[in-house]
Amino acid sequence: MDELAPVNDHAQMQAMVRTHLAMKLKDLCEALEPYIDGTLGPVSSRHVTNYTNALKLLGQLYRVYDPPRAVITNDEPLETAKAVRTRVMGQLLELERRARTTKTA
Repeated sequence: MDELAPVNDHAQMQAMVRTHLAMKLKDLCEALEPYIDGTLGPVSSRHVTNYTNALKLLGQLYRVYDPPRAVITNDEPLETAKAVRTRVMGQLLELERRARTTKTA
Protein backbone atom coordinates (compact mmCIF):
# COMPACT_ATOMS: atom_id res chain seq x y z
CA MET A 1 0.00 0.00 0.00
CA ASP A 2 1.36 3.40 -0.96
CA GLU A 3 2.00 5.84 1.82
CA LEU A 4 0.19 9.15 1.54
CA ALA A 5 2.36 12.18 0.94
CA PRO A 6 2.21 14.63 3.83
CA VAL A 7 0.29 17.83 3.21
CA ASN A 8 2.03 20.83 4.71
CA ASP A 9 -0.59 23.39 3.72
CA HIS A 10 -3.46 23.29 6.20
CA ALA A 11 -5.84 25.11 3.84
CA GLN A 12 -5.10 22.60 1.08
CA MET A 13 -5.72 19.72 3.46
CA GLN A 14 -9.00 21.27 4.60
CA ALA A 15 -10.16 21.62 1.02
CA MET A 16 -9.25 18.03 0.21
CA VAL A 17 -11.02 16.64 3.29
CA ARG A 18 -14.06 18.87 2.73
CA THR A 19 -14.34 17.67 -0.87
CA HIS A 20 -13.98 14.02 0.15
CA LEU A 21 -16.58 14.32 2.91
CA ALA A 22 -18.96 16.20 0.65
CA MET A 23 -18.74 13.45 -1.96
CA LYS A 24 -19.39 10.75 0.66
CA LEU A 25 -22.35 12.65 2.14
CA LYS A 26 -23.75 13.23 -1.35
CA ASP A 27 -23.43 9.52 -2.10
CA LEU A 28 -25.19 8.70 1.17
CA CYS A 29 -28.04 11.08 0.39
CA GLU A 30 -28.42 9.62 -3.10
CA ALA A 31 -28.47 6.10 -1.67
CA LEU A 32 -31.16 7.05 0.83
CA GLU A 33 -33.37 8.90 -1.70
CA PRO A 34 -35.43 5.83 -2.73
CA TYR A 35 -36.12 5.09 0.93
CA ILE A 36 -37.23 8.67 1.56
CA ASP A 37 -39.49 9.17 -1.45
CA GLY A 38 -41.21 5.78 -1.02
CA THR A 39 -39.84 4.19 -4.20
CA LEU A 40 -38.60 1.15 -2.28
CA GLY A 41 -41.64 0.72 -0.08
CA PRO A 42 -42.87 2.33 3.10
CA VAL A 43 -40.83 5.24 4.43
CA SER A 44 -38.86 4.36 7.55
CA SER A 45 -38.21 6.94 10.26
CA ARG A 46 -34.69 5.53 10.56
CA HIS A 47 -33.95 6.37 6.92
CA VAL A 48 -35.48 9.83 7.24
CA THR A 49 -33.37 10.54 10.33
CA ASN A 50 -30.19 9.40 8.60
CA TYR A 51 -31.05 11.42 5.49
CA THR A 52 -31.75 14.64 7.41
CA ASN A 53 -28.60 14.14 9.53
CA ALA A 54 -26.54 13.75 6.36
CA LEU A 55 -28.04 16.94 4.93
CA LYS A 56 -27.36 18.77 8.18
CA LEU A 57 -23.74 17.60 8.18
CA LEU A 58 -23.36 18.69 4.59
CA GLY A 59 -24.68 22.13 5.51
CA GLN A 60 -22.28 22.35 8.44
CA LEU A 61 -19.41 21.24 6.22
CA TYR A 62 -20.00 24.23 3.96
CA ARG A 63 -20.91 26.50 6.88
CA VAL A 64 -24.31 27.43 5.51
CA TYR A 65 -25.60 27.93 9.06
CA ASP A 66 -22.90 30.44 9.99
CA PRO A 67 -23.77 34.12 9.86
CA PRO A 68 -22.43 35.86 6.78
CA ARG A 69 -18.97 37.30 7.09
CA ALA A 70 -18.53 41.03 6.86
CA VAL A 71 -17.23 42.16 3.53
CA ILE A 72 -14.22 44.40 3.98
CA THR A 73 -13.07 46.59 1.16
CA ASN A 74 -9.96 48.70 1.15
CA ASP A 75 -12.02 51.83 0.49
CA GLU A 76 -13.94 51.91 3.74
CA PRO A 77 -13.13 50.81 7.28
CA LEU A 78 -15.16 48.10 8.95
CA GLU A 79 -17.90 49.53 11.14
CA THR A 80 -17.85 48.34 14.70
CA ALA A 81 -21.00 46.93 16.25
CA LYS A 82 -21.26 49.98 18.48
CA ALA A 83 -21.08 52.35 15.50
CA VAL A 84 -23.74 50.37 13.65
CA ARG A 85 -25.98 50.35 16.72
CA THR A 86 -25.59 54.12 17.12
CA ARG A 87 -26.36 54.74 13.45
CA VAL A 88 -29.43 52.48 13.47
CA MET A 89 -30.76 53.99 16.71
CA GLY A 90 -30.39 57.46 15.18
CA GLN A 91 -32.36 56.35 12.14
CA LEU A 92 -35.10 54.85 14.34
CA LEU A 93 -35.36 58.03 16.41
CA GLU A 94 -35.66 60.08 13.21
CA LEU A 95 -38.44 57.79 11.93
CA GLU A 96 -40.29 58.07 15.26
CA ARG A 97 -39.96 61.87 15.18
CA ARG A 98 -41.37 61.96 11.64
CA ALA A 99 -44.24 59.65 12.63
CA ARG A 100 -45.15 61.92 15.59
CA THR A 101 -45.10 65.09 13.48
CA THR A 102 -47.23 63.39 10.82
CA LYS A 103 -49.87 62.43 13.43
CA THR A 104 -50.09 65.92 14.87
CA ALA A 105 -50.27 67.60 11.48
